[in-house]
Amino acid sequence: MSSYLVAFFVGKLESRTSQTSDGTRFEVWARPEVISQTKYALDTGPRILEFYNKLLGVKEPLPKQDIVALPKFVANALENWGLISFGLFCHSSGKSRRYYPTQWSIDLLLSWILYIRLNLLPYLCRKIPICVGYSVSSVILKTVTGYYLLRMLNHSLGEKTFLDGCRKYVLNNSLKTVDQHDLWNVLTEQAHLDQAIPRHLHLADMMNSWTTRAGYPVINIVRNYTTGNATLRQTESLWWIPVTYTTQSRPNFYSTKPKIWMTPHDYEKQLAGLPGEEEWVLLNIQATGLYRVNYDHKNWELLSNYLNSEKYEEIAVLNRALLLDDALNLARVGQLPYRPPVDFYVQQLVARQFKEFGFLPHKNSSYLNGLLHKEIVRWACQTGLHECIHTAQEFFNKWTKGSPITFPRSIRAIVYCAAVQYGGPTQWNALWKLFRNSTSSTERNTILLGLGCSQDENILKSYLDWAVQSSPSDCFMAFKAVASSDIGFAVAKDFLFNSIESSRAITTIGKLYLPEILEILTSRMNQPKHLQELEKLERKHKDKFQASSTSIKQMKERITYNIQWIENNYKDISNWLQSTIS
Repeated sequence: MSSYLVAFFVGKLESRTSQTSDGTRFEVWARPEVISQTKYALDTGPRILEFYNKLLGVKEPLPKQDIVALPKFVANALENWGLISFGLFCHSSGKSRRYYPTQWSIDLLLSWILYIRLNLLPYLCRKIPICVGYSVSSVILKTVTGYYLLRMLNHSLGEKTFLDGCRKYVLNNSLKTVDQHDLWNVLTEQAHLDQAIPRHLHLADMMNSWTTRAGYPVINIVRNYTTGNATLRQTESLWWIPVTYTTQSRPNFYSTKPKIWMTPHDYEKQLAGLPGEEEWVLLNIQATGLYRVNYDHKNWELLSNYLNSEKYEEIAVLNRALLLDDALNLARVGQLPYRPPVDFYVQQLVARQFKEFGFLPHKNSSYLNGLLHKEIVRWACQTGLHECIHTAQEFFNKWTKGSPITFPRSIRAIVYCAAVQYGGPTQWNALWKLFRNSTSSTERNTILLGLGCSQDENILKSYLDWAVQSSPSDCFMAFKAVASSDIGFAVAKDFLFNSIESSRAITTIGKLYLPEILEILTSRMNQPKHLQELEKLERKHKDKFQASSTSIKQMKERITYNIQWIENNYKDISNWLQSTIS
């Protein structure tokens, strides 16, 4: 047993208790004033634990599982054996409904399986930062990468083979010291038994191309529309890549086992028997592979036209999203002109969607429709749609004046932001009063983001003045909110740089949040003068940035990239907008 798995907690807490069907005690601890908010965790936790017991065929080895909710918790969660600790958040919003299946599931799985010291996920997360074009580790959370690789492996081997191998691994290695190769050996044995991969292949060789190399591959596909063949090429480093594909005339979005593998020895791979020049080809079915796909111009055009036709739903929804995501990210790094992704993006106007969905979510709508509704309302208000802004202001004004009217938490942040953005000091002060009176960590964070939506520079400066005298976490939320708008960006940048000069912000923000705040700012910096300002600040205050030298280097790379992006794409997008609007 590793010593880092042992933990204890000291504090004035109350608890609520439940248990699994097989008698494992499940206890949630929190401060007395928020203990009433633990019901969801108490109901859901045992069910998730039972799910993993059944899935992997081994009972939870401990007789109890403690969950501790902490205020002002810097990490998202810590998974010690029998003691999971995490920051407070509200379960009723759409955001936290997403958070529970991911955070709770992986926390409970890890706390349950750590008794055999399964360190695969942390290993993968450390080894594989996801980024395209420039080295900024937060482009996608590193943690997600490990999960994605296991998902890719699951689809490549087949779910039965993958789960049977995992069960053998758990049963054979209980209370033993293991590393990733032990897992690869067991999965390879099971895959050979089920004939999921050829007998001469070993998963250790295949997965090492992913676990020892940063980033992920891009597959470029160039079709020969006369012969029906196509050439697949990897870019830069070479991976083992499971390739799945389907075609317009024979669409199949259910079979996710690889049709071919690209190997580290294959710079190119040939496909044959593809349809003619009037039909598209689509790779990476259901986004089961951790790679992007860049098609030739004609195939992008065929896909774009199909997505804009009445038949668009014949392409699986996950692949529709993946096409847009691939196109936008490839365009960001200059591998694709911006016209195709912009055409994808403007399939339907926000106004028409807003009219269909309305401002308030429907009570019986599905979870996915709830997420879609939230995005539609957010973009409608953010882009200045009158109906959205007017409704948000009405709700806010009635609510702050004591009306019993309520609105869902899923759109509360949108209402706060719209009321402050299109209001004045009265609305800002009303929201500030709500913040001072709130005891919910989630609600306070939502309000902090809303307060930063003001378009009044003096209000924003006063807000940041307060922020650098508050807690580090509140200070970070305030800077994040202010820096998110065009007006607020300049205010936040100047304020932070001046605060660093006078050392006002350093004590409050601390080493933890300063790089994150700078990264938020640098994501919007796209002019040579911005790069010069950061370099000047770094030279003048080397002692303050010494611990963040790697982050500063990445930020400068990002600004340089942004400058190049403006130079390469501004005219194209400007011309497209003018031709579309006129």
